[in-house]
Amino acid sequence: MQPYSLPDVTPGGSAVPITTNANLRAVAVIFSAPAANAGGIRVGDASVSGTQGAICNPGGQVIYFPRGAFDQQGYQLNQVYAYGTSTDKVTITYVQ
Repeated sequence: MQPYSLPDVTPGGSAVPITTNANLRAVAVIFSAPAANAGGIRVGDASVSGTQGAICNPGGQVIYFPRGAFDQQGYQLNQVYAYGTSTDKVTITYVQ
């Protein structure tokens, strides 16, 4: 397994995919919100919003754990979304 990172995502007040690469998959994903964020970032599917999705508070993390030792498909990263304000961002590390 190899860890990689994506460019920081600044949602801008709407749900945005963490990548547009339809071929990018990962067996585990770590979302980190910088301590300087004013509020929490939410992560989830396309319906993530200010009231729906896993909360990643400033200085915190949300982890999508491996889907199984023999799952070769993993998470399709263009189907994972982040929601937050225009001043907050989230950093993403993933494992293939």
